[in-house]
Amino acid sequence: MALVIEIAGISCSGKSTAIQYFKGIRCSNNIIEAEEYLGGYYKNITDGFFLKDTVINMPIFKFLVVAIEHLKNIFRYRQFYFMCVAQIMKNEGKVKAFRSFFFKIGKYYILEKANVEKIIMDEGPIQVLFSLFINNNKIGDTQIADIKSFIQYAPLADKVIFGPIIPQKTFVSRMMKRGHHRVVGTGEKKTSDRVKFSESEVRKRAELFIAKSVQLQKIIFQEVKIRTGVLSLSDVNEWNKVFDDLCA
Repeated sequence: MALVIEIAGISCSGKSTAIQYFKGIRCSNNIIEAEEYLGGYYKNITDGFFLKDTVINMPIFKFLVVAIEHLKNIFRYRQFYFMCVAQIMKNEGKVKAFRSFFFKIGKYYILEKANVEKIIMDEGPIQVLFSLFINNNKIGDTQIADIKSFIQYAPLADKVIFGPIIPQKTFVSRMMKRGHHRVVGTGEKKTSDRVKFSESEVRKRAELFIAKSVQLQKIIFQEVKIRTGVLSLSDVNEWNKVFDDLCA
């Protein structure tokens, strides 16, 4: 069984850049990045398949592999599944919320069984919380109770490293520069059908989104640390040191 370390946190807090840095390090420990491990896992499944290179790149193949993992675990985590389905149905972006839940949780099931010492997972079960709750108009007592229940019943990584929540102005600027779908237009519509916002409107949407994300992360952090190991970074520059220490 692998020790799974999840990288989680608000959008534009340096998670993806940190993972790219980790991929460039030669670790002396038996530690691997999740997508690298999953690539080998999928190849092992298709070994001996006719046109296996074609099969492994078909979206339906990975969907089926992940679906099987859900079927294996749905009874074990049945309360968790009931909660997630209910929350997805309340979500404005149902398709995106379902996709986040389906693949992040399904991949985690595969990773926790891996025969390696440690796996670094970029956005796992805890990140699903951001997808499920970020679209709420407000995060009140009802939402906090739902978040607590999610964390109580969810399959969790052995450790969660949360990205920084300051400086918020930096995250807003990054979100605007990237044209993040959460702020440049309405979530589930095709690009051609999205509402076009002025730069000032996009900035306001980004500021509101980041502020809500920060509030959400603070709540999640307080609950997650009750169940599993946690680390919260105070600055984006700390990511590299975290991975250097893991690989030492």
